Amino acid sequence: MVSPFELVIKKWVEMGFFQFFFPFLLSSAIFYGLLRKSKIMGERAEVVNAVIALSISFMIWAYPIIVGIDITKALTAFFMQGFVIGLFALVGFMIASMFHPNIQEVFKEQYKWANLAIIGGFVLAGIIIVFTSGLWEVFGGPSLSSISPDVLESVMAIIVFLLMIGSMMFIVRGGGEKKE
Repeated sequence: MVSPFELVIKKWVEMGFFQFFFPFLLSSAIFYGLLRKSKIMGERAEVVNAVIALSISFMIWAYPIIVGIDITKALTAFFMQGFVIGLFALVGFMIASMFHPNIQEVFKEQYKWANLAIIGGFVLAGIIIVFTSGLWEVFGGPSLSSISPDVLESVMAIIVFLLMIGSMMFIVRGGGEKKE
């Protein structure tokens, strides 16, 4: 038996909610927030910011329709994979906070570089998600399935090697610091 949620989602897919409407809402909210935070249009320019954000979002999300590509699967895979990574990080921070009651203070006092490392990790995870979700193809990049397995294996080996070297440098640098 099909659940009511499944029926609603299938109907939304048919109506184009995931191809246009939800990405449009998300991008317009992001652009509005960025315009409001930057105050590039002035202190009290909410209406101007809203018009600009809506216009930009319409132009961006008209592209897939005009060009004739479907980004629904790639975009939903991107957000789902991003959610899983975010959930994994959240659970990791919750487990770490079980061992230290005020984990934020530990990062502020002892590991000042940790914030930069966390941001770098999320940026790297975002880049990896763009490739693995298929969103790279929307930007005109080659499909990962069209790349020969030899090239893909070489690239993955280089990435793993760089991650290993980076991890070793991270451990050596952290182990050499004196605690006062």
